[in-house]
Amino acid sequence: MMSEGAWLEIARSLRLSPRELQILRGIFDDHTEFAIAVDLGISQHTVHTYVDRLHRKLGVVDRVTLILCIMDEFLSLTVAPGSGLPSICANRVAGRCPLRTR
Repeated sequence: MMSEGAWLEIARSLRLSPRELQILRGIFDDHTEFAIAVDLGISQHTVHTYVDRLHRKLGVVDRVTLILCIMDEFLSLTVAPGSGLPSICANRVAGRCPLRTR
């Protein structure tokens, strides 16, 4: 759903490590911790530890709120000046968007 550039911008904005980003992308793609572990060639326990750390770092309690947090960050970045992501709001592109930037 999101481009590589969008993921990198999210990682930069949220100060995620490359491994945290890999885990997050697996979660976003609805992979289980086991599937993420297999894909990355690491143990399921390591993935679980990263998931716990992501929950604490981003202040979320479960997968749903984690995904909502990432989507909120993505949408915020599309309206933030200088973020490098194009606006997805046609009204903003036309100068009519009522949304405030951060």
